[in-house]
Amino acid sequence: MAHRYGRRFAWGAIMDTPISNHAQQQPRVDEVQSQPEDLSRNRRRRRIIGAGTAFVVLCLGLTVWVVRKAEEAKQEAIRKAEAELNQARQAAEKVKKQLEQESAARRKAAIERNQALAAEKEAQRSQQIAQAVVDFLKKHVLTPGPGKSWGEVVSGKEVTLREAVNAAEPKVAKMFADRPLVEASVRQVLGAAFLDLGETEHVIQQYERALALREAELGPDHPATGENRNQLAVAYRRAGRIDDASRLFQQDPLSSSYAASLTIQGAALLAEGKPAEAELKLRGSLAVRQKIQPDDWTTFDAQALLGAALLDQKKYAQAEPLLLSGYEGMKRRQAKIPAQDRYHLTRTLERLVRLYEEWGKPDKAEHWRKEWEAADHPPKH
Repeated sequence: MAHRYGRRFAWGAIMDTPISNHAQQQPRVDEVQSQPEDLSRNRRRRRIIGAGTAFVVLCLGLTVWVVRKAEEAKQEAIRKAEAELNQARQAAEKVKKQLEQESAARRKAAIERNQALAAEKEAQRSQQIAQAVVDFLKKHVLTPGPGKSWGEVVSGKEVTLREAVNAAEPKVAKMFADRPLVEASVRQVLGAAFLDLGETEHVIQQYERALALREAELGPDHPATGENRNQLAVAYRRAGRIDDASRLFQQDPLSSSYAASLTIQGAALLAEGKPAEAELKLRGSLAVRQKIQPDDWTTFDAQALLGAALLDQKKYAQAEPLLLSGYEGMKRRQAKIPAQDRYHLTRTLERLVRLYEEWGKPDKAEHWRKEWEAADHPPKH
């Protein structure tokens, strides 16, 4: 009972606390009693907030790590993919090159096969033409008649040849009416015979007919046509028909026949003792041949002839590389040089000996003299 009254009086005392105490911000009794609980609550709240913050930081760190690892994995995958793509491209490029090489090899083989077939066909045709020419010459030029000899018919070699050629010429057109290329070859032989006899007009007649036949059968750019054209141009020149000769010489400036015509003119000027004029012609010939026939033996022959023109002008330093290159080029291609033209090799050796003798280099002159002595010396045709 006493305890109950005492507590009641305590609450009364609290209630009777003056308002001034509140105005003076003095804590209430309940506040004083609740402070330990607030402190405990604040401590718990701070621990919770700290744990939450740590958890958030941990989550953020983990997230960053995961993102970074994912990015690294992505970059690694990209690198691997790029490497595989590059390997695939390289493999594809390699296969493409192999296919291109195989295709090029097949095309080259086909071209070589076609060239071989064409060469074989040309060789057979040339053999047939040559045989027909030989048969004609035996029957109608070299044999005057049954039981006779040209010595019994006429005296003197020149008359014998003229009689034989004059007797054979009218038969050519009739005998070879269906073989125009044989007729052209026969007329070239007859033209050469008339040239030896000095009958230029007859030479021109034979060469003009041969050229017309070859142009009709082989076309204007065929090597045989070009050779025929040059022969006719030389005949025109000998007959004093300079304009006609120039017209034939000045054909297609990028053709082998034009280059050959320049070579012929240059060689003629060399023989006439006009090396400076010959040099101009031979430089033109060499320029054309190096452009259209860089690996042909005639290109190296043109080099050697140009060297000879410079040698005749005492331009030894300029002549030397041309003569050396011309000789070596022809020597490597000796098998492709027609038999009647192989004397070009020994002629160039003679000029090399002369070059070093005149230049005052006896050791080199002796070296090339031995080369000349050891070389074959085919007759000039």
